Amino acid sequence: MRAGGLTDAEALERYRAYVQNDRSYRHAAIALGLGKNGDKTVKRGVEVAQRRGLHLSDGVRATLERSGVSPTEARGGWIHNYDEDGKKRGTTWWKAPDLATEDQLERIRAAFSDIPPAPAIIKPDHVQESSVAFFPHSDWHLGSVVSAERAGRDYNPKIAVEILRDGFAQCHAAIESSKTAIILNNGDLLHANDDTDATPGHKHRLKVEGTHEDNLLIAVHSTIWMIDTALERHERVIYVANPGNHDPSVPGPLRIALGMRYRDEPRVTIEQRQRHMWTWQEGRLFLSADHGDTRKPKDIAADIPTRFPEKFGKARHWYLFTGHVHTPEQNTFGGIMHKCLPALCRVDTYADDRGHTDRSAMTAMRFDLQGGLKNEHTVNL
Repeated sequence: MRAGGLTDAEALERYRAYVQNDRSYRHAAIALGLGKNGDKTVKRGVEVAQRRGLHLSDGVRATLERSGVSPTEARGGWIHNYDEDGKKRGTTWWKAPDLATEDQLERIRAAFSDIPPAPAIIKPDHVQESSVAFFPHSDWHLGSVVSAERAGRDYNPKIAVEILRDGFAQCHAAIESSKTAIILNNGDLLHANDDTDATPGHKHRLKVEGTHEDNLLIAVHSTIWMIDTALERHERVIYVANPGNHDPSVPGPLRIALGMRYRDEPRVTIEQRQRHMWTWQEGRLFLSADHGDTRKPKDIAADIPTRFPEKFGKARHWYLFTGHVHTPEQNTFGGIMHKCLPALCRVDTYADDRGHTDRSAMTAMRFDLQGGLKNEHTVNL
């Protein structure tokens, strides 16, 4: 088959090169010996292969051919199978592979595959060796849109970025240069998990401005700005992304994009992990975080010693951070200090209808590896 100048064999060759070279258009182009615009040539081949279903298994393609539908049309249902004489020979239940997450990962890889590594940022001359600068933020809800007439104050992606930058700049200026800086995204960075604009669990409809891909890229660039800013004053930067109930699939693509950006920067660690909950221990300090949408903080805290016995046992100062409820609060559960982080976003229509008045805010803390929390700074935005 040839359409648009590409045969099936040509499109499939480029798709396979793309997969074999870590899904990088640029690296695939080099492997294939293509010219100056080789990355674009590979990208076009990948798109053609996926549109024609060439990347699917032989079994899946055979099922599609029997059903008479294209790979992009078949999403699920019963397929009736007939022989050459038109006699029914049975039925097949068809469910197309859920490619939403894979496609999303490919788009992020593509968007960042050709950008240069992060520029070198001069290491600060003096830092506090035992000091840890902690910059957590929760419930940014980028993509959420609400008008002042409806909820008291406007909110949209542009305002969200301004709030994040304002809050981080003020928090960052208030914390002294440290050997280690940790930036924590504690969930619900985006308002939606995909372009269905509904919460994955309960399918609550969401008012979202912009496509999911647009908002994800805004989040990536905003995070890069925070990391680069932190590198100017701290010796090393650790970035952590937790899933939220609005965006459980977002941390994966975010980590991929940031990993490509900082692939040659040894001072930056983009933490990769499979567990829902984040923990970190060094010296006598133990930090942990969970979005807080599945269990109450006291129940999370009760399980920490048995779930993370080695890290917990080495520490003498224990902290747990949650978000989700958009209301800052503080408790102590069995020696573990719990802080519910303020929401970075403004009140939306749903919250306003239920009488919530919490203002957007961002906080920063400085810990000592031996002495625990030393100071805290909160900015109302």
